[in-house]
Amino acid sequence: MKLFHSKTIKQISISILCASTFTVGAQTKEIAEKYRAKYPGQQYVQILHQEIIRIDVVKAKPIVTSSMSDQYLVLTSNGAGALTEDNIAFSSFETIKNIDAYSLNPTEKGSKKVPASNFKTKDAEADDGIFHDGGKETTFMYPGLVEGSLRVLNYENQMGENRFPFGFYFANYIPVEKSTFTIDCDSSVHLLFKTFNFEGENIQFEEKLVKSRRIWTWTSLEPKPVKRESNAPKYSYYAPLVYAQIAYQNTKAGRINFVSNLDDLHNWYKENIQQVLNEVPNEELVSITNELIASKSTEFEKVKAIYYWVQDNIKYIAFEEGMGGFVPRFPSEVCSKRFGDCKDMATLIHTMLKIAKIPSYLTWIGSRDLPFKYSEFPSTISDNHMICVYKQNGKAYFLDATSSFQPIDYPTGFILGKEAFLHVDDTKWEVVKVEIPAPDKTIMIDTTRIRFENKKIIGSSYTIISGYYNVILHDMVKHAPADKMNKTFESINQKGNNNYKVIRSSVKNVDDRDLPLILIHDFEVDNYVTSYDKETYVNLILEKDITVETELKEGRRSPFELHNYSSDAYNVVLEIPKGMKVKSLPQDVKFDSDFVSYQVTYTQKGNEVIMSLKMDLKFLVLYPVDFPTWNKFVKLMKKSMNETVVLEKII
Repeated sequence: MKLFHSKTIKQISISILCASTFTVGAQTKEIAEKYRAKYPGQQYVQILHQEIIRIDVVKAKPIVTSSMSDQYLVLTSNGAGALTEDNIAFSSFETIKNIDAYSLNPTEKGSKKVPASNFKTKDAEADDGIFHDGGKETTFMYPGLVEGSLRVLNYENQMGENRFPFGFYFANYIPVEKSTFTIDCDSSVHLLFKTFNFEGENIQFEEKLVKSRRIWTWTSLEPKPVKRESNAPKYSYYAPLVYAQIAYQNTKAGRINFVSNLDDLHNWYKENIQQVLNEVPNEELVSITNELIASKSTEFEKVKAIYYWVQDNIKYIAFEEGMGGFVPRFPSEVCSKRFGDCKDMATLIHTMLKIAKIPSYLTWIGSRDLPFKYSEFPSTISDNHMICVYKQNGKAYFLDATSSFQPIDYPTGFILGKEAFLHVDDTKWEVVKVEIPAPDKTIMIDTTRIRFENKKIIGSSYTIISGYYNVILHDMVKHAPADKMNKTFESINQKGNNNYKVIRSSVKNVDDRDLPLILIHDFEVDNYVTSYDKETYVNLILEKDITVETELKEGRRSPFELHNYSSDAYNVVLEIPKGMKVKSLPQDVKFDSDFVSYQVTYTQKGNEVIMSLKMDLKFLVLYPVDFPTWNKFVKLMKKSMNETVVLEKII
């Protein structure tokens, strides 16, 4: 399902700075020196970032045009190379016109205006070559860029659908001197606005009425650059941005609604699904459905059978050009061809459940790439996906067959915590929040027994994996060749040190998504045990990398994101060799907070020492306000991982 923006994140629109500042070559070099001193290490800077949205009424209808331009100042030769190529990305709902692209390159006598060249317009394909959303891009090049060059791009973008929102991101991944967003609107057209992540930002707002037009302007001087940081969500979670859309228009004939609330959004969206809801399913689809449910005694078993059949038999291929990004294909056709996108899979499940006389709801939803909520801003920016929802005893099941090994009790990971927009009937809709399964629904319980010979430990492990861990690891172990399975296990685990070697391995329940995955293996680790005089030291925490992030650096602006809640348990049993006894055990440790808990205990039972480690993670997105607590946990965890059991010889 296509999410429409007035521009893509790949191409943030910016506007023209008065070029007279850069008409003399000496001046551009001096200005480049100034910015090199101001931003050491930067290869180029964005001088001005601006967009002007103009909404006119032509023949009683709103016409939305965005005038955009950008300018970059080249500071180094590497920057010149990086800025040589450029592109304008746009969707099938947009028309790009009046492109004016050139550079002002410094010369000994002043500057030379050099037009951009090699313009080409083509389909924009995703990197994997599977997803196609009808997007296009015009690519071009700026020849002859050098230090001190000013790269200029101006163009207009006319919107073809007035119900889509238009938005503006103030910051970039590089320094920006000034960002300005203006909406100049005919006063008969009324808008909805929503600002995001303005806290702590210096953004000035001005509103004025000039004759029959309303003008809104947001201006930011030197917005904080967005940093690319590990395990961070999309930058719309924390970068300042504004979205707006046409709510309604006052005309002589009365008020015309566009998208002023969720009723309007639902009225628009239901148009896109009406034809598939009205389809009479063909014999093949009816026959498959009836065969699937024939032996099932309960409604839930029937739903599960249908859901799993679609996962197993319909290949996910997204082709979403134009209205194909919004209108599903006919379920009978999808069933026959055995492929479809998210909308096609959702409507197929819905139709099969209707054949089985089981109510369900076609549902629009956003992936976690989108931080937006329907309840805060009723708009297409809140969704880019479609699923089917089934309800039983007050519980909603979010049926998303784009994940091919998803248990029915678990929503797909990329919609956790999101608001779902359910189509109930022609006049009714419902917003339901996707619940996040508790940590104990995604578990990893690793029980390992070890003994040691000299410096080597020899062990065997039995690992139970459920929930999202199972979904993530399933394909890895299911499709691993038999002669590569040991290596696959080594890539999943890292016990002890780099000498960890799997000797034997096996897998259970790999074909049943409703059962936990069982991993069994024997292993050896050389050079792990340390001895000195009469004492031997063994670290029983074999898994050292149990979190995807350690300390979060001071000054980090971006949040820290996890895929799901989880609960990990490591139980290591050390066999005490004959002739040795325990001299000391590490102290137990415990840490508890609202979003992470961690505990390590040591006990001795007969000739065995047992280490038990348990860690629960209870967040999806951790914001900087909680980083100090996280770092306190990491400090304790690291210290505990360096502790050893001390054995001594019995004299």
